[in-house]
Amino acid sequence: MNFYTCRNLNIQGLVKNTMDALNGIVITDDDRVNSLLAKIKPSGGPEYEKTTIDVVTSKPILSLDKTREDFKDYKVLTIEVDAVLEDRFLPYPKTMNVSGVVGVNTQTDEEISELVTNQYDGEIINSEVEVAAVFYIGPDDKGDIDNYSLNYLNNLKGIVLEDIRQIQTLLLNKVNTDIDTLSVNIDIKEKDYKYI
Repeated sequence: MNFYTCRNLNIQGLVKNTMDALNGIVITDDDRVNSLLAKIKPSGGPEYEKTTIDVVTSKPILSLDKTREDFKDYKVLTIEVDAVLEDRFLPYPKTMNVSGVVGVNTQTDEEISELVTNQYDGEIINSEVEVAAVFYIGPDDKGDIDNYSLNYLNNLKGIVLEDIRQIQTLLLNKVNTDIDTLSVNIDIKEKDYKYI
């Protein structure tokens, strides 16, 4: 997914909205998406925004540096939409059991923030970054990759990142394992390619 805009938008909100729009129309269910690369790119001006989406099969995306051209032989569909981008998404209704949506992930935001705090002892980053996250899920987990991203990466704010809108490139991978406990690996690099 490439999002063309001059505004400072939340890439996770853009991904979530796009995945939900594809769900049941382009793909049967977005829980089938195991690999996703999203980039925010400059547009032709503040009044011009668009999204390009390439649906690829049989080829996991394993590098932040990949482009649409790298997957031309694996594309099954390309969609290009001129539209005003919206990075807001509707929260789950309070009556909904979120664990049913994100599988075995039943951790609260506070618990995830505590895990991040315990593992990161650097300074808060205030520059544009690229993020790669791998979610290792259990055999019975049917969670959506965009929901995992929202659950975990939003909790980097104020601990690792000053603002989630700093993320300009987002690579998400979901890997099936035999273990029923979700584990997450997150790599962040600043624009000068220094890994955090």
